[in-house]
Amino acid sequence: MAGWDRPPPEFGARFLLGTEGRTGLARWGVLVPGRRAGRQFRAALTREAGRTVACPRILTPSTLIEAFFRETGSLRRAPESVALLAWSEALSESAEAARTLFPARVEPGDIRERHERVRHLRAASDALDSIGLTPADLVRDGVPVETVTRWEALEAVRREAHRRLNAIGCVESTLARQRMIDRARFRADAPERLLVLALGDPGPLTCRLMSALGDRCTVLVDAPDTEVGSFDAWGRPCPDAWTGRPSVLPLEHIELVDRPIEAGESVLEELERLHSAHGVLDPGATVVGLCDERQACALERAGRRAGVPLRSAVGRSLESGRCGRLLHALLEHLGASDLDSFARLLALPDVERHLQAEPGPGSDAGERTDLLSRLDDWRADRVGATLADLRSGRLGPDQRLDIAPLTTALVALEAVLEPLKGSKTLPEALDRLTALLERLLPLGTDPALRETLEALVEIVDRLRDPGLDGPLEDAAATVLELIGSELAARPSVPERDDRAIELLGWLELRHEPAEDFLLVGLNEGGELSGGVADAWLPDSLRERLELPCESRRHARNVHALHALAARARSLRAIVTRHDAAGDPVAPSRLALAGDGRELAERVVSLFEGAPRIAVAGALAGTPEPAPAPGFPAIRPRPPHTLDTLHVTDFASWLRSPKDFWLERMEGVRENDPERLELDARQFGNLAHAVVEELGAPELRDVTDHRRLETVLVDRLDELVHRQFGRRPAPAVAFQRHTLAERLRAFARIQGTLVATGWRIETIEFRLDEILEIPGQEPVRIRGRIDRIDRHESGRLRVLDYKTSEQPVDLGKKRSRDGTWKDLQLPLYDHLLRRQRGLAPEEPVELGYVSLPTDPDLVACTIARDWSGEHLEDAIEQARDVVRAMRAGDFSGGVATGWSRQLRPIDRILRTGALDVAALAGDEPVDEEGGEA
Repeated sequence: MAGWDRPPPEFGARFLLGTEGRTGLARWGVLVPGRRAGRQFRAALTREAGRTVACPRILTPSTLIEAFFRETGSLRRAPESVALLAWSEALSESAEAARTLFPARVEPGDIRERHERVRHLRAASDALDSIGLTPADLVRDGVPVETVTRWEALEAVRREAHRRLNAIGCVESTLARQRMIDRARFRADAPERLLVLALGDPGPLTCRLMSALGDRCTVLVDAPDTEVGSFDAWGRPCPDAWTGRPSVLPLEHIELVDRPIEAGESVLEELERLHSAHGVLDPGATVVGLCDERQACALERAGRRAGVPLRSAVGRSLESGRCGRLLHALLEHLGASDLDSFARLLALPDVERHLQAEPGPGSDAGERTDLLSRLDDWRADRVGATLADLRSGRLGPDQRLDIAPLTTALVALEAVLEPLKGSKTLPEALDRLTALLERLLPLGTDPALRETLEALVEIVDRLRDPGLDGPLEDAAATVLELIGSELAARPSVPERDDRAIELLGWLELRHEPAEDFLLVGLNEGGELSGGVADAWLPDSLRERLELPCESRRHARNVHALHALAARARSLRAIVTRHDAAGDPVAPSRLALAGDGRELAERVVSLFEGAPRIAVAGALAGTPEPAPAPGFPAIRPRPPHTLDTLHVTDFASWLRSPKDFWLERMEGVRENDPERLELDARQFGNLAHAVVEELGAPELRDVTDHRRLETVLVDRLDELVHRQFGRRPAPAVAFQRHTLAERLRAFARIQGTLVATGWRIETIEFRLDEILEIPGQEPVRIRGRIDRIDRHESGRLRVLDYKTSEQPVDLGKKRSRDGTWKDLQLPLYDHLLRRQRGLAPEEPVELGYVSLPTDPDLVACTIARDWSGEHLEDAIEQARDVVRAMRAGDFSGGVATGWSRQLRPIDRILRTGALDVAALAGDEPVDEEGGEA
């Protein structure tokens, strides 16, 4: 027993020096959890010896067996990707076994799902290989298994996969290592003795080797002699002895934060506290432990922002770099080949650069178009669009949108990918993928890309196995998935920085000679996870078979925390309410261990307590932090020159002056390219485009509502088919149905209007007139009146179509104090009179055609209570709005009864949910002046 007063590397060094002196160390092998622990042991050995000595052989679990035993047989170990291919082909060939194992079939071309299934089968078989069993052994020996037929099917697939591997001179790695131990053919240069240095949770093969070594193996455990009965013969903490212990982390030393970004702030504050307490912050004496390694990026960003070097020794997966993202996007596109996958490729700078540098036929080589923004615009316009629509150049309602650069880019991309997609064999796919990457990824001076490509070359070389040159289904997708998965398993560790505070994985902490420890992400999940539930090898069966299981994993974690707490000068922890992906996570059982009142206090504090939520402007290191919490909302800077306005600009300003400023004056707009239905504005514009048909001369005198119904519905179908295809998205088809019902109801009203002497004089009448602003320059007002009717008696009527959920309520257009909430019709009246030179006493009726959700409520409503004085008040209010716009006074606006959901633009304006909820109503206004 090593005790708890010093880290394992230091005790191990003292043990060996006390046992062998300085001369006999070379005959030992020292098993450590990883390379970093090995470096700590070498450093401790040098310190304890007082000079450099002949170091024993440092071994890790991955190199242990090969250090002691010789390879048996002529078969070489199969690389991971080669073994996966053999299993995949075996599963495909064993159709009956495949149906038994996975009743739900895999969609054609879904390589990721197919390989995921194969990996699941291999994991179960590999676990059994490590203890010298096969699926058939489980059934034959009467081990309780729920479904015998599934284990028999797994045995059949395993046998076929191993046969395929043997045929190309390979064998599964775990099986080969297990046989090496059983045959016990020791290498001539094998260490004479083995010191296992606080391994904590050795795997089955390691335990098997230690048993084979017998008294040649010494296991050092970091615990005092009083705990000798709490460990088994291999140094593993016994679950019964550890899992019931109370937590050694005082509740006051645990901080609850909301997200990893707040964890970063708490880390910086703890480092500042340690600096103040000890007068210096020694990187060698302070370590941050990552209980969830996914939080490393957030912590490093917090450090960079504050000028505090934090270095993740865990590193990042090579998959997260330029090459990895490209491989992932290519795999998605080959499998789905839809607009989403095309957009993900365009979002990669390397792909965009290539497509811009090599334009397709007929395009200008000097053109530079923001392809992704153009694609978003087109998708938002042509709701439910497909890749075939883009390839054919089909437009949406906005016929002015130029998508030629997009179709050119798509053609160019497909030409680039065609050789890879046409691959029939593994070697062919490897060659073509290599050539493609050479075109898309200019190496330049990017060291991260160079590292990834070097790893990729190594993976490709291993896949060039002579036995894997036959025809292969989905060869391109298979290669992309295999390489991407291997890159995901390879970390890229930054260069060592002696000035930086290290961010270490949970299992590395016990071997650190540090004095102060801060645990980040002390939650269920991450490195403290109990593992994913396994239908093949459930935890009860794993425990029975002496495989790694949840109880042993938790006992290991409890012991590790006790070891840290016993020798640390300072041990604190941070629990997050949400993980790096934003999903809620529970506190770790390490923080909740206890009973009675103590447990209740911990549960209440960590589950119901208020987590730390750092507002953006208060983040440590933020340049010139805002005086108030959070980033302040941006503000317009007056004065503003306004020469021209649209009639609907006034409605936008009345709803929210700041919205108007961002959207209309600064050009900020929201876009939803993944929308599956028409938004309110698109729906309103579609309705407007249909009713324009009534302006045709041949329909002016029609009173037959059935004929009008046919005309309107036929026009609707024509527009829907042209703008959204013959088979529009289901939601669009439903919206078309509801609009058709409204149009049928309106056809009856139109017939009645004609029968009572009204005729459509003008459709979509364009206004372009000056609005005088006393004391300032006039402003030009432009607009478009949906419809102007003239009665047989000569009276004029201005009508505006509205497709809001409820019919228009004229009483809500003005408040009780006379303030107008909607200036649209008063402005139409004023500008129409100026443009046509109408006398003030000449009557002009103003009204709305409401096309609400309920067809029974479709109506034509005339504002008969609006006097000339009321309308003049509206024009004066419009002049006041122009003055406020020019002065930059965007604090006004009136309650408009307009409702909406929180939008991304609200994050810019710092508009809260309660602010939006206060605007309760149902009459949004569309771009062209009609209701949405």
